[in-house]
Amino acid sequence: METTLRTIIDAVPAFNKLASGDLPLSLAYKLSKQIKALQTEIDFFNAEREKVMKKYGGESRRDRIVFRDPGGVDEFEKVLELTVNPDTERLRIPMLDDIHLSAHDVAFLEPFVEFEVV
Repeated sequence: METTLRTIIDAVPAFNKLASGDLPLSLAYKLSKQIKALQTEIDFFNAEREKVMKKYGGESRRDRIVFRDPGGVDEFEKVLELTVNPDTERLRIPMLDDIHLSAHDVAFLEPFVEFEVV
């Protein structure tokens, strides 16, 4: 599956929300495997983010990164737009009444999840 680091990072809160629910065992297992595959890319992103922050004087403020050197913004955008190929496939998830996600969650999960009407 080809995607960008930004797409993965944007989906993290939705994955956390989905993973915290009570899911059927087979679905929980598949979701766990997918999250582990994406975690490798997230770890890479975090390492690159730290390098950019160190190089350009970045600091986190209220869930935002602020750079003293304006070149940091461009460099950070390059990291976010990096194309990656996590070792995972789209996961099929049945639309069950006991799984509660927002419309935003669904939108961020769509590159990784196919929701099926049951």
